[in-house]
Amino acid sequence: MKNKKAEIFLLIISICLFYFALSFFITNQNFSPSPFPYYTYLTKSFLLGKLNVIPNGTNFELSRFHNQYFLYWGPAPVLFVIPFYLIFGLATSDVLYTLVAGLLNVIIFYLLIQEFIKYFRLTVRLSDTLFVFLSFAFASPNIFLSVVGKIWPTSQIVSILYLLIFYLFYFKFLNNVKSIKYFIISIIFLNLAWLSRASLVVDFVSLAYVFFIVYHKNKEYFKKLFLYAVGISIIFVILFLGYNYLRFGNMLNTGLEYQKGNPRYEPILTKSKFFSLSNISYNFNYQFLNFASMTLPTKDNIVPNVKFDPEGNSAVSVYPFMLLSLFLLQAKFLKDKKIQKFLLTAFSVIGLNIGLLLLYFSTGATQFGSRFFLDVIPLLFLITIFAMKDIPKVFKYSILIYGFMINVLGTIIFHSLIW
Repeated sequence: MKNKKAEIFLLIISICLFYFALSFFITNQNFSPSPFPYYTYLTKSFLLGKLNVIPNGTNFELSRFHNQYFLYWGPAPVLFVIPFYLIFGLATSDVLYTLVAGLLNVIIFYLLIQEFIKYFRLTVRLSDTLFVFLSFAFASPNIFLSVVGKIWPTSQIVSILYLLIFYLFYFKFLNNVKSIKYFIISIIFLNLAWLSRASLVVDFVSLAYVFFIVYHKNKEYFKKLFLYAVGISIIFVILFLGYNYLRFGNMLNTGLEYQKGNPRYEPILTKSKFFSLSNISYNFNYQFLNFASMTLPTKDNIVPNVKFDPEGNSAVSVYPFMLLSLFLLQAKFLKDKKIQKFLLTAFSVIGLNIGLLLLYFSTGATQFGSRFFLDVIPLLFLITIFAMKDIPKVFKYSILIYGFMINVLGTIIFHSLIW
């Protein structure tokens, strides 16, 4: 057991060193701020009792209202940034704190896997656990979004950090239902997640499974948990509505319609048509059909290359682990009521998330792969653990190697072109 823990520890250290080396190589700097460290500016403003930001350079994609600039991204990542700001001030590197958040995502995802396996009493080989873990670390949007800072990756990486902590304590509670503190912590971080990235509000659906389990064991305890969940969430909703009202005089206005960014989005933003059925075919093409490709070294060209579309590429072609979820379409998983109910809950969350992505006015460009899919990948990767025994080793290792190569090469090539 001690040897196993030591090996896992060394593996995590190796992943951390790889992320740091990749970030340093791409940015070619000593972790100085990126051109868009907007959460650093927002942290300064909050500490001064203000809600607007004063850009130190570019104001690209900030929301301009009454001659002041605001962030339309959720404010909750400021809680993560504050410790860095208190140490380094305005010189705080968003590259560094985004990288640290990305690495925490990897570590927490490993802990989450352990709680998940414990709850469902699964017999999972260490090699399969590491396969899922390494796939998240190297073959998901986490690596692409962790290494360069900038407001867009920072917003996503920190929101997923909160989401992963939510699911970690979600399963800690299921493993120890009497410990209400785990439930309270999970609700707090679920609210921090959607207050960072609004689309993550759909993960509230996952609470249906917890409530179902508790309700059939102890109805009074269910009422207590339900009141805690509603009470805590109401506090966050009030904060969200008040934050918007104080900035824009409208509780439901996040400032997105005032964004000053890509001219192609202006007609959509001015009409506030952020979600529309007319976006589905366009988004479906870029998120599912527009495949990225990788060319391996040859005698004539020893340098491998990745061909991608910065508007977005099929998630399956860049995050091939997603293909393994097809193994869940086996009747045997429907026989186990415990697994059946959780799969129903998980696929509901995943489906709602993807539905929002298809309706949204933007694919997430400019990007490598399909960065918005990081919203669903933690849950999708987790439930695939159910089917690990049924997946041929050669297939798994091939997918991991391919996923590692296309994501690392794609990340390097993409950022070398636009940094």
